[in-house]
Amino acid sequence: MCINRLRYAALTAILVCLCCALAACGKSVTGTYTDPASGYTLELKSGGEATITFMGNSSPCTYKVDGNQVALTCQGGAGGGVFTIQNDGSLAPPPGAPMPVLKKTK
Repeated sequence: MCINRLRYAALTAILVCLCCALAACGKSVTGTYTDPASGYTLELKSGGEATITFMGNSSPCTYKVDGNQVALTCQGGAGGGVFTIQNDGSLAPPPGAPMPVLKKTK
């Protein structure tokens, strides 16, 4: 009887850990974010690589996700900063940035 309780407790612990791990991986930021009216496009690729495009001019970037924030670093000073992941999945630009909220399209 004690062995059954031990097995049940171990199985419960494994399932809880598995659920937590799956929940942490559930929100992927990879994809394409755009605002067609302003001409901004931000593509976040797997592996931390990104590309930001404004009116046809693209710059390579890297990014890191920390909670609900995406820290973007771009070459040439184009469009870097810390974006905030909104509840609807869109990205709000850094405060004071001349950029609108970018909505995920892909």
